[in-house]
Amino acid sequence: MNVFSPSSQPVPLAEIAHLVEGEGYATVHRLDRKRAVTVTADVDRAFANPEEITAAIAPDLKMIAATTPGVRLISRGRQEDLADSFKSLPIGMTAAIGGIYVIIAWLFGSYIQPLAVLLAVPFASVGAIWGHLLMGFDMTILSIIGFVALTGIVVNDSLILMEFYNSKRAEHITMHDALIATGKARLRAVLLTTITTVLGLSPLMMEQSFQARFLIPMAITISFGLIAATVLTLVLLPCILMIGRDVHRVFYKVWTGRSVSGDFVRWDDAVHETEHGAETHALS
Repeated sequence: MNVFSPSSQPVPLAEIAHLVEGEGYATVHRLDRKRAVTVTADVDRAFANPEEITAAIAPDLKMIAATTPGVRLISRGRQEDLADSFKSLPIGMTAAIGGIYVIIAWLFGSYIQPLAVLLAVPFASVGAIWGHLLMGFDMTILSIIGFVALTGIVVNDSLILMEFYNSKRAEHITMHDALIATGKARLRAVLLTTITTVLGLSPLMMEQSFQARFLIPMAITISFGLIAATVLTLVLLPCILMIGRDVHRVFYKVWTGRSVSGDFVRWDDAVHETEHGAETHALS
């Protein structure tokens, strides 16, 4: 091979350079105009977990980056997908909860009752965690996505109770009696809603094929989370409504300096009830 000298004369390469044979890269890849080397590995899920391996080698990667200033380590592939998913999940969760709140507030004509309904959602995570432990599955990104879907399903049980409760309150029944009547009348409907959903997802959770194992964590989150939320809804939602009434009374007394006797749902009703009681007392 000849190279051209500054005088434009061809010169054999062996006369001006020392040639050494060695191995080199067949191709040179670049990322952001800098040379890049891709390191990949496959994980046998029967013996190891990718997230655990990533966490185990993280200190070594930090040490390499600290001791080699010219080298920059970037996570790609599955780790990049996980990072992107976790960035977008809070936005999706917030949008889902916001949409549910608006719909329930429009349906019930109340700003407080949607909050009582949505308070049952965090307790569903208890069932989801125990479900993964009982079924022997690790929580994955699909488990988190399943929890977002679970948010809308859990609200169904609460809506069944709240609709019947509001109809009882419209009959001028006390809050305590209305909650007792609601629990007795809607118990079967709440249980059927949960049982049909869980039975529909059971074939997926029992599937042993390789393709189905990716979706099983999401099915576990929805099924066991719904079971836990159903039990808590039947007990927790009435308690939240009773606590809300007590808090409402306290705020009204602090604001007006007057006490309210009996049950009330809206602030105007409480004012009317208190003023009516004061007027009756003055006449007597």
